[in-house]
Amino acid sequence: PSGADTFCDFKAIKVDETSLSLDVYVTGTTKPNALNVNYNPDIVLMKFNQNSSGSSVNIQFQKELAGISGSTRLDEVQAICKVGENKWAIGGHTNTNSSNPFDAFLIIFNENLGIQQKRKVATASDSEKVRDIVYNPDNNKFYVLLEIAPDTTSAVKSAAIVTCEATQFALVIDGVQNFTTTSYNLWDARFDLDEFGDFLIAGTSYSGSNP
Repeated sequence: PSGADTFCDFKAIKVDETSLSLDVYVTGTTKPNALNVNYNPDIVLMKFNQNSSGSSVNIQFQKELAGISGSTRLDEVQAICKVGENKWAIGGHTNTNSSNPFDAFLIIFNENLGIQQKRKVATASDSEKVRDIVYNPDNNKFYVLLEIAPDTTSAVKSAAIVTCEATQFALVIDGVQNFTTTSYNLWDARFDLDEFGDFLIAGTSYSGSNP
C-alpha cells in the first residue's frame, strides 16, 4: 500500500504447479487506515506469474478485501490453498459487530482473483480461527483446520476439522469434527493429508493453561 503509516505483511503463499507459468498466489494483511487503527488490518490477495527459469515474478492481479464483518472490523488471513479446477480458498478470522469473539471465514476465488463465494464458520459464543487448509482431489473436497477457544485471549485452545466443498454456486460445509484434549492445549496447529486420506496434525502442546 502507498501512503503514510501503512504496511503489507504476507502470511501465506502457494504455487500452482499445474499452471504453465507456475503461478504464485500470495495473501496477507495490510493496514491502509491511518486514522483509526481499529479498522485494521485488511486482506491483500495477489497473483504473480513466474518466468521460465523461475528466477523472477511479475504481478498479474492484486486485490484488497475488507469488511467481512463490517467496515469497522479487522480481518486477518492465515491460509491459502487450491481447492478445485480454477478455484482457490483463503481462510482467516474477523472480529464481529457484537461482543462475541473472533469468527472464522472462508473465501473462494478464481484464477483472476474474482470472488465466487464467502462464508463464516462460527458458533454463538466461542472464538474460531482458520489455521490451515488442505485439498483432496480424489473427492473434490477441502478441509479446514480451526483453532477453537472460549474467547480471544484464552490459553485454552482445541481444534476442529471442517469438511467443505466449493461447488458452482455455493461453499458447502458437509460437517465439523471437534478434537478436544484433557491434559494439554493445542496451539499453532497445522495439518496435512497423506496418501491414505488420513490427517496429520502438528502443533505446540501447552500443559493446562501455562506453557
